[in-house]
Amino acid sequence: MGLVADTNSASTSYSYTGLTAGSTQHYRVSAINSAGTGPTSESGSATTASTSAQGTTCSVNLVIRPGESCIYPGQSDKFSVDSSGRASFLFFSSISGKIEVRDSTVNGVVYTLVARKQSDGTWIIEEVG
Repeated sequence: MGLVADTNSASTSYSYTGLTAGSTQHYRVSAINSAGTGPTSESGSATTASTSAQGTTCSVNLVIRPGESCIYPGQSDKFSVDSSGRASFLFFSSISGKIEVRDSTVNGVVYTLVARKQSDGTWIIEEVG
């Protein structure tokens, strides 16, 4: 992000679009009025959200947030986490903390998917394939 010299606005907020997902931006602000430009603030920062897993292929270390899902490689089956934090895959579900499906054959397809709930409520894929 480059320097924004004057937003030409009396608003106390500002939005900047086109940022890279998962990037941290640093900023300082100052007021501009008829007396001139005031001193700049202390430096602050904000980090944009990481790219959503929604619709991506499940892979090791992929983090799935509540309300998101990923697709099992080469299939249309989804590993998903609902808004309450309950995870499900095929006919397995868990709210307690782990889904472990290893070498299970369903309709002629062998599945392996291991996912663990993290302390922040997201789930991480530990094994897949």
